[in-house]
Amino acid sequence: MERPPRDVLLQLAKDNPVAIVDLVYQLFDIIESLQEKVKVLEAKVSALQNSNKPPSSDRHNSKPTVKSKHRKGNRKPGWQKGHHGHTLKSGRKP
Repeated sequence: MERPPRDVLLQLAKDNPVAIVDLVYQLFDIIESLQEKVKVLEAKVSALQNSNKPPSSDRHNSKPTVKSKHRKGNRKPGWQKGHHGHTLKSGRKP
């Protein structure tokens, strides 16, 4: 609905006041429907939580960590004691 110019509305009010009343009722209907939409959108916004953190670091969105089923043994990492290794011996010619 486009806004009619002021002079057109004044002339319409003089010639046909019932048309102005109908226009006012139409505008009230539009206002009521927009108010309902605003209430719905405000309800959606209030349902969201804003933690001031980016979504990647927000605790509510993170997946629970999975504990490993592999049990750690008593050995230290790396070569075990007594292991001599396997290296090439140096020769005369490279």
